[in-house]
Amino acid sequence: MENLRDVIADYSNEQLLDEYYKRRGDYIEEAQKVLEEEIIRRNIDIKAAEADLLKQAAKTTGVPAPGAKVSREEFTPLERVFSKIDVLTANAVLRDSKVPYYIEENDEPKQSDGFEESFKIFVYKNAFTQAVELIEEHFSAGPESMYILRQSDIIDRLKSFNFYDITFSDAAAQEKLDVSFSDEENKTLITLAQALLDEAGNVEEERQRVVFFYDSLEQLIEKLKGRGGFTRTDFLAILELCQIYCEDKRYDPVLNQTVSAILSFFLE
Repeated sequence: MENLRDVIADYSNEQLLDEYYKRRGDYIEEAQKVLEEEIIRRNIDIKAAEADLLKQAAKTTGVPAPGAKVSREEFTPLERVFSKIDVLTANAVLRDSKVPYYIEENDEPKQSDGFEESFKIFVYKNAFTQAVELIEEHFSAGPESMYILRQSDIIDRLKSFNFYDITFSDAAAQEKLDVSFSDEENKTLITLAQALLDEAGNVEEERQRVVFFYDSLEQLIEKLKGRGGFTRTDFLAILELCQIYCEDKRYDPVLNQTVSAILSFFLE
């Protein structure tokens, strides 16, 4: 901490206050106290400094300064909602940008059967355009008023998924989950599952690993053809299909939302 004391001793009052109010979250608690002690030592009028920062923020960005009080009425919801896993990505994007926002669970029912919750993000109105630009760097418009990760982000997440990280009991493995897929999703998944039944040997040789859910593929195909009754094991088999074929011409981007939803189910 002595090194920090020496560094901030050379700061002007303006630099010191800027460091304290705008970047103190980057400091550990002990370092924050060092900043506070230096402010006190200099007899700086804290209230006057805070008022000045608020005025500067309003003039330059329209965004409230750290610690400023704003009402919920000053926040506007983004146009679309996020899945449980995607909202974590959105949260990181906005947090790093310093855009004021908050997150709420979406209580509006989905139009079709599904297994994921969704969330709304409310953004400070004067930073709305900036927030939308940031979000659209990573997300695009999906079905049912959802934001979905752009394909490159979803594929990266899919490739890094480790099946060994997922464990569940025998009872959970047998549990039937109330989930359905669209006709387009069913068609593409059946195509990929039938392909993997034929190509498993080559896939294992090329990737130098076994196809974990090969024995589940025929049963998965039957369920996709209309029998239903999907289980957690089926979801893992679908993830493996998509992981193997995500860069194949037979992979349809319609499955990106399927992948995102299943990853959310396992990683929530």
